[in-house]
Amino acid sequence: MVKIIYAQEHDRNSRATSGSYFYVRTHSLESFDWSGEWDLPESATFSVYRAEYHYYPRSVEFWICSASEQFEENRISIYSSGNVASVQGKFQIIACSDSKTYAPRLMDWWNKGDGSIAYAQLCAKYLKPRVKSIPAEELAALNPQPQRTDAVLGGDSAFQKWLSTAAVLGGKKA
Repeated sequence: MVKIIYAQEHDRNSRATSGSYFYVRTHSLESFDWSGEWDLPESATFSVYRAEYHYYPRSVEFWICSASEQFEENRISIYSSGNVASVQGKFQIIACSDSKTYAPRLMDWWNKGDGSIAYAQLCAKYLKPRVKSIPAEELAALNPQPQRTDAVLGGDSAFQKWLSTAAVLGGKKA
């Protein structure tokens, strides 16, 4: 288990026109305390979001990180000292973006994905070449689906096996 210490921040003015945000999330946990520590399993992933608004986004940053005991101690924070709005522990940054165009795109891809390291590397690969979405072939390679030609027990293809079962269930035997 890898210990990750984090502290989140949300500072917004009374009119809700400006503010600063620093959030830390992981796909494997559903509830998040405002600050605390996680004991993440080896090669678990998490994300860090930081933004400043003044009527519109001034700056947006998004990081996808992987935790492991083999990595060096790392830290992402707003302030240079203290533990306010920071995350620290043994992790490495897989993908990151600090632009108002690419950071929301990376965040959207990451929230739609499965949270694996392979998916994070895929996000990093296609982020900068101005691609609006990850190619379907690359996504299909991550999660292979059964094909019509896949062999099942007995040597028949899965589709043929399904056809013979459907015929028996319908009351007719081929």
